[in-house]
Amino acid sequence: MSFYYEKKTNLLEFNKEAHPFSQLATKTSDFKITIQENNQEEVILTHRFILALQSDYFKAMFQTGMQESTSHELLLKDVSIQIFKKIILFIYTGKVELNYDILLDFLINFRRFLINDLELEKAASNFIAQNIEISNVVNIFRFAKFYKFQILVNSCIKFIKKNINIFLKERYLFLSLNYEELLDILDQNDLEVDELELLKETLIWWNRYPYSDFATMEDLNPKEPTQEYLEMKQELLSRIRFCAIFPKKLFKNKEILEQLPQDLIMKFEDFHSQRTELSQDPLIEENPSYFSILAPDRSSKNFLPRFVFQESHILNNENLIYNYLNTWIYNPHFFKMRLGYSGKRDGFDSRIFHSLCDNKRNTLVLIKTSDFVVGCFTKIGFASDSQFWNSKRFHEVHRYNFIFDPDAFFFKFDLQNGVVDRFVEKSLNTLQYDIDYGPVFGSSWIWTNLGNRSLKMNSEYFQINEIEVFF
Repeated sequence: MSFYYEKKTNLLEFNKEAHPFSQLATKTSDFKITIQENNQEEVILTHRFILALQSDYFKAMFQTGMQESTSHELLLKDVSIQIFKKIILFIYTGKVELNYDILLDFLINFRRFLINDLELEKAASNFIAQNIEISNVVNIFRFAKFYKFQILVNSCIKFIKKNINIFLKERYLFLSLNYEELLDILDQNDLEVDELELLKETLIWWNRYPYSDFATMEDLNPKEPTQEYLEMKQELLSRIRFCAIFPKKLFKNKEILEQLPQDLIMKFEDFHSQRTELSQDPLIEENPSYFSILAPDRSSKNFLPRFVFQESHILNNENLIYNYLNTWIYNPHFFKMRLGYSGKRDGFDSRIFHSLCDNKRNTLVLIKTSDFVVGCFTKIGFASDSQFWNSKRFHEVHRYNFIFDPDAFFFKFDLQNGVVDRFVEKSLNTLQYDIDYGPVFGSSWIWTNLGNRSLKMNSEYFQINEIEVFF
């Protein structure tokens, strides 16, 4: 398996004799480079002008009065003969072909000799990324972070996120991460992982860290942990979404509880007791996924859910609505929501609404009148795929363009008395698509005409002050 790259424009491509090892190049050379590797030695005859033109390393050498600028020769002992010949060949021809096993070493020296070709680095990084596996991802990740190859760093993080459950199951992989690497992984908001399992493995990593050379986990806790070591634990725990851990599971695990700070446990208890008081739906209380809520950014070090509706004018001063939404919406992917459509911002127009909001899953709609806020949440969203909605099969199953969403729910918040009603009847768990109207859901229970800013609800009409759609 080999990597090949050819520069799009090459200064010397007009002349085949520009090859650094050609007879002409040898006869006209004015700078000798000697490479010594172990017991081997090789001499390469080059041209100062070409080296300075293609490499800032050699340009600085020739212009700053260094010994090599007058001696016309250079001795290198800390680079592979094979790698350096490839570098010289690229400087002269703009072409390079490398076996995969020396590509990382080539990139290191490519940076070392300050050769200006970001496209080569990008192509090589993408090539390496395509060959990332469980067995090599940690080493590649470490290499990429140390030498600041950001494309490779991102590719490794993406691979680890995708395989995070393998990392947790195969403990040696998780333990092989160093502290900075582990923080990078724990900072990822879209980790699809059991938070309790992540907490467990993170604590094992922390206990083992000072004794990383030990083969077993017995009696590895330090008797007198340093302040730095304790702060490290605090940083790691701040990345865990305790708000997404089912309380009964955590309190059954004494081994984990014994390692958690008491103030954190108290926060955990207070937080979940408040959520239980808010929730009046026994189906939600009994559902473990209830605790996979609107979670905070892992890197925010915030124990409580992040207020994800900062752009909202409807929820700005209505914290009670936010608290109930936090309780009702339970979705492991629902860590952030952005304001996709606002009537005041984007215009009260159904076609604008559909252009911005169609085919978006996990959609929250909020509609405000002078007396109440009404809304819905749907995992399916408002689809506008004509092949789906207009298909014969669709109309055989879903009459009148209605589609059933078993996870949808609807709510109404009375602005005068603070009463909140939530509706989960199956007859209401429907959405309708109509390009001439805004959101329609609940078998016409809520029908919006954005053109005249009217809301029809239970056969009554109301004026819409604002409508916001998040996804």
